[in-house]
Amino acid sequence: MSHTQLLTLLVTAAPLLAQQGEAKAKPTFTEDVAPIVFANCAHCHRSGEAAPFPLTSYREVRKRGRNLLAAVEDGFMPPWHPAPGYGRFRNEARLAEREIETLRRWVKTGMPQGPADELPALPEFTPGWQLGEPDLILTTQGAFKVPARGRDIYRNFAIPVGLEEDRWITAIEVRPSSRSVLHHTLVMLDENGEAQEQEGRDGRPGFRGMRLRGGRLIAGWAVGGMPEHLPEGLAIKLPKGSDLVLQSHLHPSGKAAKEQTTLGLHFADEAPERTLVSIQLPPLFGFTAGIDIPPNERDYRLTDSFELPCDVEAVSVGGHAHLLCRSMKMHAVDPDGNEIPLLKITNWDFDWQNRYTYRSLVPLPEGSTIYAELIYDNSRANKNNPNRPPKRVRWGRETTDEMGSLSLMVVPADEADLGKIEAAVLAKVGGRALARAKDVIDERFAGFDSNGDGELQKDEVPRRMQFFFDRLDTDGNGALSKSEAKAIEKLLDGLGGGRRNVR
Repeated sequence: MSHTQLLTLLVTAAPLLAQQGEAKAKPTFTEDVAPIVFANCAHCHRSGEAAPFPLTSYREVRKRGRNLLAAVEDGFMPPWHPAPGYGRFRNEARLAEREIETLRRWVKTGMPQGPADELPALPEFTPGWQLGEPDLILTTQGAFKVPARGRDIYRNFAIPVGLEEDRWITAIEVRPSSRSVLHHTLVMLDENGEAQEQEGRDGRPGFRGMRLRGGRLIAGWAVGGMPEHLPEGLAIKLPKGSDLVLQSHLHPSGKAAKEQTTLGLHFADEAPERTLVSIQLPPLFGFTAGIDIPPNERDYRLTDSFELPCDVEAVSVGGHAHLLCRSMKMHAVDPDGNEIPLLKITNWDFDWQNRYTYRSLVPLPEGSTIYAELIYDNSRANKNNPNRPPKRVRWGRETTDEMGSLSLMVVPADEADLGKIEAAVLAKVGGRALARAKDVIDERFAGFDSNGDGELQKDEVPRRMQFFFDRLDTDGNGALSKSEAKAIEKLLDGLGGGRRNVR
């Protein structure tokens, strides 16, 4: 074919190609809208799932049509928050602009039903366990009662495992019994049996505080999260004789409920060839950064960085923050100055805290620097601000406090370099945390001791220190002596043990 013939063909075909890329002028539900809604919404918006109403028929979708369009146009639904073009992830749930325009025109033209024989069948959703029958099913020891109203509840639940040999976890599926109250949960590994000693001490399932020394974070779940296997044959070690602990965030929903969480564990047949390492910036969910956001501050920035001591490959990424966070971003800059995008969320949503697994591992060469930035808005303009009028907000565990970090899961390109990356992460976490905590304790102990009895009661220390209070209170008398308070140095060294096999 000559250049002239090719040009003629392209000119002739251009209008047809453009037409295929445009939304129909008057779309119908059965022909145009149902395929979009069934493929992108019905997985959660159906009977028995987390969404508050179903979207599985014309009647159901028409009833919610205008609200559905508003949620899609605002980017609230589908719940996929990574910005397009900034990292490529598995299971992306994002509508194309053509699909959004189809919904827009359908609502504008009166939401017609269309020919009944054009209605597609609903997808065949996987019932029960989404990854198939687990190799091991575990459940918390009793159902915890969550009142209809009140403050958020942070509760830990010890789960005995009872393995007689080491196993390797490729996936953990979390199944709440009451999806309306379990906001998120972290799965910790307890190799010392400490959690079992605390379970149920106050007469209710679980226990308050957290005193695990060297406990490792190995998995997490938040509303809307879907389970998946680790890629590339990777897995997390579950040592024989160890237990699991859930650190759960329970949120009263307006209706009294009981939550008894079930875990489904999937095992690999053999140990993986490479080890997962977590790089969290800033460390300890921002505890080390001294978060302190003045009222009416619209652009409070939390930043951190980390230089890689060896070649690594990024596996997954995720962020955590509370209600004031507006956006977050993580990227790397290689030794040649090239930027490598890792994650960008321009509209952070506290209700959708997920991890995102890359479609393929992202190579990051030795000498690259990883940068993290989180931006907070503590003004009236932030519709998610829980305080009216705005007030000063510091680091803490309550929803109305703040936290902030981005976590990148990596594996060394060469397993022989595992020690290098682990040592660098430990130095980062330990150095920053120790400097922050020792400064607070050494300089402010007397100031915190408001009743002058030479000990610190839990209500005397700031919320950012209450995070460690129970673990420092080694004699269990509900107060900290100065020697107990200074033991935070040893505690923080122990926290470095959680650097390996974190997800």
